[in-house]
Amino acid sequence: MIFVEFEFKCSHNKFLELEKSKTSENPGIGLFTYPILQAADILIYRATHVPVGEDQIHHLELTRDLAKIFNNKFNFNFPRPKDIMGEGPRIKSLRNPSAKMSKSDVNPKSRIDITDTPDQIVDKIGKSHTDSMQGISYDPESRPGISNLLQIHAAFTNETVENVCEQCKSLNKVQYKTKLSDIIVENLGPIRQETKRLLSDRHYLDTILGKGKEKAAIITENTWKELQKSVGLL
Repeated sequence: MIFVEFEFKCSHNKFLELEKSKTSENPGIGLFTYPILQAADILIYRATHVPVGEDQIHHLELTRDLAKIFNNKFNFNFPRPKDIMGEGPRIKSLRNPSAKMSKSDVNPKSRIDITDTPDQIVDKIGKSHTDSMQGISYDPESRPGISNLLQIHAAFTNETVENVCEQCKSLNKVQYKTKLSDIIVENLGPIRQETKRLLSDRHYLDTILGKGKEKAAIITENTWKELQKSVGLL
């Protein structure tokens, strides 16, 4: 109950993901409490489905286990949430293809952001990690860098990696990076413009956030009161 009660007063956004342990010599306590805090964030809203990445599945499994244990012990009704997984492979870092692409990476050149300008995208793809081998081929084991770019290409064009390789087999890596940059710029352009439009309309965003906050507060307050009653805190 200590962890659960603590979470209802905190946001797990303040804590590091487990992945960060790989790049930190002295990880904080938040690294280890994160799975419990994430579970509490899900359960307090009685979520039935949660969009997660492959690396978060084990956290959701913990959430389901905690819901089952809590329900059995206190005769409660937490749903056991199901995962909503996106299709396709995990995109890797542009600078380190052995790690996933992450918004929390300290190096901004490791990822493509929705708000990136065309010049920034061209620069990031141009400086992305590849290898010294000739040609364009898909081999995640021996050519992780170029294989990652091919996966990004396939995702943007809704094609198979094999088709992309066939189309680009006559290109060298510089030419291929230029082609991929153009594809990303073209596809992200409308999304980037809409994002800029929304971010510039503070009144609209504040209104949406305010309404969402009100709805969320009602759900969490009701859940918290029922939870206190079930465990005998009232």
